[in-house]
Amino acid sequence: MVLCRVARQAGILLHRNTRLLLADRRTLIMAAVQSVLIGGLMGYCFAAFGQGQERINAENALLLLLGLCAIWIGCNSASKDIVGELPIYRRERDINLSTAAFVGAKYAVSSTFTVLQLAVVYALTAALAEAVPGDRLDQFLLLTLGAMAGTAIGLLISAVSNTRDQATTIVPLALVPQLLLAGVLVPKLPVVAESLAKVAVSGYWLTEAMKSVFIAADGPIRVFDARTGGLMAMTAQPAARGAVIVATHALAFLLTAYLVTLVRHGGRERGL
Repeated sequence: MVLCRVARQAGILLHRNTRLLLADRRTLIMAAVQSVLIGGLMGYCFAAFGQGQERINAENALLLLLGLCAIWIGCNSASKDIVGELPIYRRERDINLSTAAFVGAKYAVSSTFTVLQLAVVYALTAALAEAVPGDRLDQFLLLTLGAMAGTAIGLLISAVSNTRDQATTIVPLALVPQLLLAGVLVPKLPVVAESLAKVAVSGYWLTEAMKSVFIAADGPIRVFDARTGGLMAMTAQPAARGAVIVATHALAFLLTAYLVTLVRHGGRERGL
């Protein structure tokens, strides 16, 4: 009975959220322009990778930027979804709205919208850049997981925020660790930072998975070892492991967003 009620409410909310999104032409236009600009700029900047080690560095940089872009788009688009509708949510909670249906519908619509934006970015980058390192389909599927994790992070930010402006301020704070702890800009992370990255940083595992796809398609790849001054084979965690961990992060952040919304704003679930 409870599951049927949640599913029915989720279906209604999915329809409502989709219609509201499609009716917001300003948001749709801004999202389209944003995707075209990001994809076009990345493709233009990576139109030529160069030769030797310069090429390897450029390919790794492109993979890092694509991964961070996927997480950022998802996080940014979902960061106001809950806090922006708190008055409506609280009012509908009084007539038995399920928090799970509310958060789940927000996640489904936001993540779908994010993947569509990501597809535009990826298509333009692939068309304009010299290449996308590794198998293109595998890389896009990994980026889709990254976008879904980013959307879940955005919903968590929205759940803990009191205002839209506060959510906007928190977004960069959530994304900086994704950049610094991804293991590309800072290859030799401190032990504590590396342990944190392996537990909770989606950007680290997404980058590792994309590097693994790159190595599988074009390897072995020789990179410069700053410690010895020689060349060494580039290594990465298995792509399947990275994909599973990023998906697990998405589920964990989404569940946490649900719990925070329920505890802070929802009270006790009726009928449970």
